[in-house]
Amino acid sequence: MAYQCVIALNEIQDYLQGATLVAFDFETAPLLQYRSDSKASLDPHRACIVGISLSVAEGNAIYVPLRHFDGGNADPEIVIPYLREALWTNPNVTKVAHNLAFEAQFLYALGIVLQPPCYDTIAAAQLTLKSSCEFRGLGDSGLKTLVPKLLGVELPTFEEVTGGRFFDELSASAPETIRYACADSDYALQLYHRFNAWFDDYLPQHRILAEQIESPTAIFCGLMKYNGLLMDRPRMICKQVECMDRLVELREQIRSLIGDVDIGANAGTKAFKDYLFKDLGLPILKTTEKNAEAADDQVMVMLAQWCAAHRPELVPLFELVQEYRKWSKLKNTYVDGYLKHINDATGRIHPDLLPLATETGRFAARNPNMQNCFDDSTEILTNRGFVRFPLLGEDDCVAQWENGEIYFVKPQARIKNTYSGDMIHLLNQHVDLLVTPDHRCLLQNRKNRQYFVVPAESYCPDAKQLHAGQYAFGVKHMDTHEITLLAATQADGNYHDGGIDFSFMKARKYRRLLNAIQSLQIPHSDYVKADGHVNIRIRKGDVAERIIQILGPEKTWGSWLLEYDRKTIKGILAELPEWDGCFTRGNFFSSSVKSNADWMQILYVLTGTRAHMREYHNGNPNARINYQLDIVERNHSLTTNIQKANEPYNGMVYCVTVPSGFIVVRRNGQVCITGNCPRKTNDPVGI
Repeated sequence: MAYQCVIALNEIQDYLQGATLVAFDFETAPLLQYRSDSKASLDPHRACIVGISLSVAEGNAIYVPLRHFDGGNADPEIVIPYLREALWTNPNVTKVAHNLAFEAQFLYALGIVLQPPCYDTIAAAQLTLKSSCEFRGLGDSGLKTLVPKLLGVELPTFEEVTGGRFFDELSASAPETIRYACADSDYALQLYHRFNAWFDDYLPQHRILAEQIESPTAIFCGLMKYNGLLMDRPRMICKQVECMDRLVELREQIRSLIGDVDIGANAGTKAFKDYLFKDLGLPILKTTEKNAEAADDQVMVMLAQWCAAHRPELVPLFELVQEYRKWSKLKNTYVDGYLKHINDATGRIHPDLLPLATETGRFAARNPNMQNCFDDSTEILTNRGFVRFPLLGEDDCVAQWENGEIYFVKPQARIKNTYSGDMIHLLNQHVDLLVTPDHRCLLQNRKNRQYFVVPAESYCPDAKQLHAGQYAFGVKHMDTHEITLLAATQADGNYHDGGIDFSFMKARKYRRLLNAIQSLQIPHSDYVKADGHVNIRIRKGDVAERIIQILGPEKTWGSWLLEYDRKTIKGILAELPEWDGCFTRGNFFSSSVKSNADWMQILYVLTGTRAHMREYHNGNPNARINYQLDIVERNHSLTTNIQKANEPYNGMVYCVTVPSGFIVVRRNGQVCITGNCPRKTNDPVGI
């Protein structure tokens, strides 16, 4: 690579002489008063340009340092005015950058508005396909992602080069500094040629979009972000105090009616629900997925109406609770939520503007306008099983779906926000989702099998909803007879003195287990009891010890299943109906232990099979609840009879961000593949 550091104006002029296509990139660092904030380097109100790289040909670039502490600098008072006329406002030069909005912000801070023609390679990337049917998204379009994939070159990360320092603390003349800075403009130029060649071959109109629409738009996004939205912080703080005072007042009024019952921040605590439904004996009008008493806004309205007819003395309590929740929402979401995004240097909010972020073509904004998705009863599939969003741990990996495959990945972000308003409830015998109206729903066309994404409020009644995918699983293996022994022990075995005891009335089960034991040559004994039961005992030894170690003291299925290979997992699923299901048709599994049903449902989901969980009770008050899986050998259901309803919601909403944009969730036993948030830019093209 012909990379060099130059500081003399005549050398810069010689390099750019006659060039009509120039890629450029800025290196930035915080101003001294903002160095305690590691993200200040990205903010033109709190940072400055410390160096500029320029490239006019593949494998060739120069770095012009401006504000390094060591290694020599060019004079910015000379270089910036020259580049303003020769490059940034020159109508005869095409300006190329990766993430043009970022460079546009820093130029605007200098009083320079970048002029066309221009080309943003991060926008162009999102107009190209990364597979036969899927466009790249913002998460797929970073320079450190594109260059290795498209150009076969691994680039060092910023952290690897700086070692925790700011860029102006590096020596301007150090080879690694020059190489890192020059590579950004060099490879942006190479991507320009790569993408345009692709456009010319496959989608010529997308080149027009990139050059004439999306790249100029990126400049204006930078200007809009730089200007931001002016916020009246003193007035917001006054409103914050007003909210706090009003909440204290309302809390005292509620306390005068109910005593020292803890109502928490949103009048939804267990103590408050116990007071309503146990102490006051009010009717339970709605339950959560866990069959607990619900106490959302809808329930408060319903209880107020019931009390108006049956317990009029309690109506003031529900009026106070609804007022309390309204003020809590105002404070937590709109006052506290916006205050934390105000830039100390400007007194403004500077949201990220995403012009390619929606299916409809409208702009999206984030920080603070993040999209939110699921109610607090929805579970997400993790490497430790299905977990309710509020209980998702920092170490959890979540299941993402991509082109039919399921992987476990660390979430790139976790979203948790207060939400007050209508949610969309999508419901049929296979789907149960309670999501925000613009939640991204992944569907498949019934005829051409093309995937497409729609907002929840526009959910289609004539498509396929996905419920399962394919997971790679691990490398451990069991043979057929070992699987039989494992399934039999889990279903019907009892640990005793280091061995495993079985007792059967069904000859079918006895013969099946005995065949496995004899094939494995396991020491055992069997005898017939007077009541007709046939007993088998696997004696204490290596086999019994191994089975006990795998299943654990409680004899349960668990996350250890993911360590076994696909053949073993398919064998387990084939064996299960012989012990806890319908062995003739193999279309259901049942267990009185919910975690066992959970993990069998997970295995079906990860092997491309739809499995719906429901509770079953035989009517005997002394019998335990069984959790039954209804199994269908397909990965989807039809949305023909979907019911779509608006439901009032006041509470926390949750989501995660994953690279693919699609996750595996469950609500009330129904598993669905659906979108995550924030809204991604690589949603498949619609029908």
